[in-house]
Amino acid sequence: MFVLPEFQGNGYGRLLLEHAVKCAREQKYQKMCLDTRKQFSVAQHLYRSVGFQETEKYNDNEHAELYFELDLC
Repeated sequence: MFVLPEFQGNGYGRLLLEHAVKCAREQKYQKMCLDTRKQFSVAQHLYRSVGFQETEKYNDNEHAELYFELDLC
């Protein structure tokens, strides 16, 4: 997910992420995974504030540098 720069800082990213987590829980997923780049420090802060924790690489995304997961149970 990505919020255009002109809309950043208004809480839209948090709303999107919280909605995605809510939907995943409703669908009985056990965990959510995401990846990002080191330069996106604001996104990393958001992910951590929602409960995501850094984890090992889990895919072959050549653009990703950091990997996160959230236990939904």
